[in-house]
Amino acid sequence: MDMYGDPEEDAKALTAERTDWRQVPVADLCDRNSALCYLDDHGLRFYTPAIMSIIIRDEDERGLLTDSFLFHLHSIRTSCRVRDRPYCDVYNSAQRAAIIRFIKYLLHNVRGGDVDDALVKTLDGLKRCSQQPDVG
Repeated sequence: MDMYGDPEEDAKALTAERTDWRQVPVADLCDRNSALCYLDDHGLRFYTPAIMSIIIRDEDERGLLTDSFLFHLHSIRTSCRVRDRPYCDVYNSAQRAAIIRFIKYLLHNVRGGDVDDALVKTLDGLKRCSQQPDVG
């Protein structure tokens, strides 16, 4: 057990939604934003649409889930890898297109109208990464 483990979290892990990302409670993801760094590539792929939906619906009140997720997208753009696997192996072409549309949404709907240079770089990088053929 480390500082994140306790009997309540262990019990929640046993009953966590694993088949339909639409059923994952918003609070479960927002309260565990730092857990994204512990997800494997399959976990990150599963939670990606739920996280993007939470961000678009402006349900991430503290913005910590948004920051954590964008950090992971920024990392993918530089290596074209999700953890140790190629980006195109983890996300299929439809999923990659959804991620691109999500980033475009963020870029064009920024409060205050400021352009986020990191998001522009992430958009360009993920477009480049998406040019690779689907592996699986």
